[in-house]
Amino acid sequence: MLKNRELENQTNFLVEAKDNLNNLESLFLELKSQSQIDSRTIDIALKNVHSIKAGADILGFPLLSKFAHRLEDALHILRKQANFLEIDSELHALLLSSVEWLCQIVELLAVGYVIDEQWLASFCFPVFEELKKHVSEQNLVHNNTQNPPYNELEDIILLIFQTEVEEYLQHLKSVLCKTDKSNLKSEVIVIATQLGDLGELLNLKAFTQLCRSVIQHLKESVFYADVTEIAQLALFTWQRSQTLILTKQFEQLPTEIVTKALNLEDSRFMASPIIQNCESLHLESSVSA
Repeated sequence: MLKNRELENQTNFLVEAKDNLNNLESLFLELKSQSQIDSRTIDIALKNVHSIKAGADILGFPLLSKFAHRLEDALHILRKQANFLEIDSELHALLLSSVEWLCQIVELLAVGYVIDEQWLASFCFPVFEELKKHVSEQNLVHNNTQNPPYNELEDIILLIFQTEVEEYLQHLKSVLCKTDKSNLKSEVIVIATQLGDLGELLNLKAFTQLCRSVIQHLKESVFYADVTEIAQLALFTWQRSQTLILTKQFEQLPTEIVTKALNLEDSRFMASPIIQNCESLHLESSVSA
């Protein structure tokens, strides 16, 4: 009975999600006729996409929630540029493409299709990455040409580190908790590359150098133990950078990781709750086996 109710809730949500996506498509089509982004239009769009993200998260559709979250982040950046940013053809096409991909995901979920994550990574993910890159670049161009108060750029940086960067760090935590670390090296290199690109877009030179340091150490590593140590130190240092940025201590950002002779501060991370939780999970699994 409970299972039937859960399925009914999921079905109803997917119908509502489709309606919200139709609304988004109409809103984005309207933007084409506007010379500048209208804040009211973006506010309505944000409500629609937030409804999709929140519902998907609650009802067990993590992939839909993940991509809706990416669109929401892009819209938040656009909202800060409303009433002065012009709509170009590339931005308009990316917004419509993001809605089309979300529609495809909803339709596949509605018929019970198991979505291939590799397919999403190859075709869907690049659209949302390009949208994020495009709106961030436009914002930086505006900042450089209009010379607004630095606080405006700061707000964008804080938002991205609260959302986009936090997603990467949570993903790295989950990867470190896996017993099979055969793909750890390649996964951390991808994360470091993407975070480095963000650092360049946001003109955070120290953060970009840190990401390059992680990549260099990983490329030089040979053994799994070395890769694991580098990944753990990268997570620790990225978390430290995130904290410094969110508290606006930009001048104290680290530019590299040090893998030899962990200092006391680093060793505290090695005993942090995330590492302890991973060890507890592995211990419980071995006991139950």
